Amino acid sequence: LYYVVISVPFFCSGLALALLFTRGGPHVNRLYAFDLVGAGIGCGALALIMPAFGGSGSVVFAAMLGLMAAAIFGFRTAKKIASVALLAAVGFFILAFFAGRVLPISITPNKTVPPAVPIYTAWNTFSKIDVYEAKTMPRSMTGRGARRFVFDAGTAATGMVDLRPNVREVLPQLDGKYDFTSNIAYIGKMRPDILIIGSGGGGQVLDALHYGVRKVTAVEINPIINDAIVNRMRDY
Repeated sequence: LYYVVISVPFFCSGLALALLFTRGGPHVNRLYAFDLVGAGIGCGALALIMPAFGGSGSVVFAAMLGLMAAAIFGFRTAKKIASVALLAAVGFFILAFFAGRVLPISITPNKTVPPAVPIYTAWNTFSKIDVYEAKTMPRSMTGRGARRFVFDAGTAATGMVDLRPNVREVLPQLDGKYDFTSNIAYIGKMRPDILIIGSGGGGQVLDALHYGVRKVTAVEINPIINDAIVNRMRDY
């Protein structure tokens, strides 16, 4: 059923293009050029639309563009339909700002998502990140608070320990209580320089500081997590 429903807009848009190319045969070179340019602009616009409107909002925004195209094509010969399409396009544009709440993306039961409401949610072009507040991290006996970044409604997760007032004061308190998992990497090394790829919420950075490294370079590909750690939740 999902595949049938998803195929409907592809079928309709393909039909519209086929009719356009058939009826505008003498100008097919220009029409196809505009088709390719439009597709390229659409791909580039995704980098702006997804973070601004989220997943549901981006789908609604795409529908709004389709309605605008219908209004433009029907303006000469089907003014009533064109007017309805134009009004619907305006309505869809407004809906795009609230689509995340009105048309939420459902989560399958096998996803391990905390029952709480996220304290922060953001989209980019390749992920949705929810941040949850937790009293303690799973398998942790630190007693300190923690936050959890959940990727794409449960596909993956990374944690962030409450390090207030600062990491230097908190580190001694974690000794013997926090699960420093990267210890094998530091055997036989005195104050090394460390590169961490996929630093997430900073767990391995905490490991590195615990083992007394000289310098840490942390690389994280997801800009939402970087923004949360460096700016939004820096104090945490």
